[in-house]
Amino acid sequence: MKKRLFILTLGVFFLTACANTTNDTSSEIAEGNILYTGTVAELNEESILMEGLEPVDADVAAIEEVVLLTAPLAELEVGDTLEVILVENAPMTRSLPPQIPGNSIVEVRIPSN
Repeated sequence: MKKRLFILTLGVFFLTACANTTNDTSSEIAEGNILYTGTVAELNEESILMEGLEPVDADVAAIEEVVLLTAPLAELEVGDTLEVILVENAPMTRSLPPQIPGNSIVEVRIPSN
């Protein structure tokens, strides 16, 4: 009986600890990553062309135009606004427009509001 009560209590604590109750996007960004917002200019099967990638709450340069080398989200359309989380000092190619490899892209998401 005590063993079942212990396992039940442990399960409740585990589920409570895993719940995310905050809507603050800045708290979701791990240290060493930077959140940007920008507009989708072009889509294809292997990349997303973004325009006006502006950093949110970070003292880094904006990126006028960049290709994200990642598969686009299914519900994405040209003109949509996206949030992109990149690793700090993400490497970019010297091509025009520059390209950011997939291993530097932490997350691509549609803003919740």
